[in-house]
Amino acid sequence: VSISQNNFYESTEGFKISGYNNKESLAISNPDKDEMVLLIEGNKETFLLLLDNTGKELKRLTTERLMFGFTEFLGYHLYEDRSYGILFSETKHKSFGILKFNFEQNAAYQNKLNFAYKKEKYAASFSQNGKFYIMTANKGSSEDVNFYVFNDDNSFKKHTLSFDFLTQKTDNGFTNRAIDILTARYLGSGSLTKIDPFSPSSLTSTSDPNKLYQIKNEIYISVDKDKAFTKIIKIDLDNFSMETYKFDYPKLPPNEYGEQKSFKHNSYLFQDNLYQIVCSSKNMIFRVKNLNDKKNIKEITLKKEDSIIFKNGPIIQEKNVSSFSSNKRKLEKTAKFLRKVSLSNAGITAIESNSKLQFKLEGIPK
Repeated sequence: VSISQNNFYESTEGFKISGYNNKESLAISNPDKDEMVLLIEGNKETFLLLLDNTGKELKRLTTERLMFGFTEFLGYHLYEDRSYGILFSETKHKSFGILKFNFEQNAAYQNKLNFAYKKEKYAASFSQNGKFYIMTANKGSSEDVNFYVFNDDNSFKKHTLSFDFLTQKTDNGFTNRAIDILTARYLGSGSLTKIDPFSPSSLTSTSDPNKLYQIKNEIYISVDKDKAFTKIIKIDLDNFSMETYKFDYPKLPPNEYGEQKSFKHNSYLFQDNLYQIVCSSKNMIFRVKNLNDKKNIKEITLKKEDSIIFKNGPIIQEKNVSSFSSNKRKLEKTAKFLRKVSLSNAGITAIESNSKLQFKLEGIPK
């Protein structure tokens, strides 16, 4: 296990692993107890390791291989008796299983969960503050979204909220509801990309239009399907109260044919502020607004003739090329940068470093 490119834990003792064979490997951090759990799936068995905050191995359990067909790690649950539960699913998210283990009792077992949903479609799953959640959207004309909270007795408690705030008409006359926005068309996958605001996010993920942010005891769901605005739903996981926000995108200057219709847009939520970008081949606007009072904090307008005075390094284009040549090159002119972003999926990411905010603006190839 490596953290910030430094080895946190390293050992090969007792492990028998060869080949891919759909093996799982994952880490669970438990900040309340200042410890970390590693799951490493071997050829014939699964290893569960308890580490302290220095990476020292404290205890180890060995159990059978993960149940056949359960190939996707969904999240974890912390039990009151200090047991851990790791939850898995098959690819269609219709059948669920759990690996429960306790280092103090030197015990581990696997079970299928007696849980199923009808006339619903999987949207997302996540763990927060030691609890595990499954999120589904109702099929048909309903705007309801369901949150299933995992309990210590391996059951789920259901909470249902109306997401009619997301419902909108499309240009061709169809109505997009929660299920159309929050779920993927194929298999059982969701279309929400989970963002961790406390660690750097890849621009590949932040360029996605629908995002799920986990902050303290709340989640924020942002939707950028429409070029005119960003919609945000905030949910308190303690009582499932909900707040909604709508932020208009800044408008680019009209071109010779009138209002611009060909441009890319996206947003990113960080520290109670919403960061929005709109970009065409000739112009870009970057805006920062406070989530609570909706006041403008900063707005930068960039034309293709301008110099990018706010950058702290060269503009880099990365390409997939052969290993015999460089896969990076500098873009010297603003016009090239705008053109590349306008032909790609725009992405923004932000992180705080040394009490300063750092941002990346980029175009991700489609």
